[in-house]
Amino acid sequence: MEAERRFFIGAIAHDLRTPLFALRGYLVGLEQGLATSPAQAAHYVAVCREKADQLERLVADLFAFTKLEYLEPTLCRAPLDLGLLLHRALDGLQDQAATKGVTLTLNAPSTSCMPVGDEHLLRRVVENLLDNALRHTPRSGAILVDWHCEPNRVVFSVTDSGPGIAPADMPYLFDPLYRGEV
Repeated sequence: MEAERRFFIGAIAHDLRTPLFALRGYLVGLEQGLATSPAQAAHYVAVCREKADQLERLVADLFAFTKLEYLEPTLCRAPLDLGLLLHRALDGLQDQAATKGVTLTLNAPSTSCMPVGDEHLLRRVVENLLDNALRHTPRSGAILVDWHCEPNRVVFSVTDSGPGIAPADMPYLFDPLYRGEV
């Protein structure tokens, strides 16, 4: 049980970094006057609020965990707008990407579909993938998020122009919290 507890706390700590990184970037942008119009300032504030909400949900997860004796999360299965989720995740990284000269692109299908899933958990996965992609994409690089609907599932991918995953790290790709050599 103690190993599971440490794993969960480590996972939450890891997931806290992504919205915190975006929140800090937008606050610095506001502080430095990068938002040059009222509309742009309002957008920065809206992104900050969204990231603060995400941080609040993660902290709530942590508090909920302290009240539980087991780690089985209750999944909230509901229709979700994957296109909007991906758009917001990319939007939250636009300033950091622009500072680095990285192009963010979202390829979405022309028809909409509403998969069923846990939006909160999916957002955490997507934001971690994008955070890693941005961290490892060189200056003037590109990140592409592509998604499409298939008969019984929705598929999305994050592709970047970074160096890729070292062959020695591939066997550990799905090990929780594993960090390869950089």
